[in-house]
Amino acid sequence: MGVSYEEQPLTLPYLDADEKPHKYTPDTRAYLRIDGHDEQWLYEVKYRVDLWAEWHELRWKFRGAIRYCRENGFDRFKILTEKEIRGPKLDNIKRVLKKRSAVVDPVLVDYMLGLLRGGLILDVRTVLTRLRDQGVEENETNVALSHLIATHKIGMDLDVPFTYQTELWRLDPN
Repeated sequence: MGVSYEEQPLTLPYLDADEKPHKYTPDTRAYLRIDGHDEQWLYEVKYRVDLWAEWHELRWKFRGAIRYCRENGFDRFKILTEKEIRGPKLDNIKRVLKKRSAVVDPVLVDYMLGLLRGGLILDVRTVLTRLRDQGVEENETNVALSHLIATHKIGMDLDVPFTYQTELWRLDPN
């Protein structure tokens, strides 16, 4: 289902209960492929307890987001709580985000992206093997791989556990 995402992608206008203008920045924009169709969703992530406690204020932001989506070509606005993002998705996100700011050798990045050129899909084991054959240590490969996933250069299905069989593909157009 997932293809790629952006954190805090835009700031949108909304009106509160008194019709006063405000601005709201949703947590995530996701570019998804669902049943062969490309879709664009906005997400907000909140703890359930915070939703209940702050609902009287949050509902105006969320109404504004729904309206914004309708008027600007988004397919959906969705609120996620800790209940929906536990398990493999949360584990995968935590794993890759730790390496988002890692300094990675640009030659290694080019090589890894080259492996996935032309729409090729490879599993993690194949990528690790090819890089090991080039003399790259597995730890360095794992850091680079997590960095490339976190920076939206390489894609994977975040809804399944990360294993040697996890499929990887290139997200950027080159």
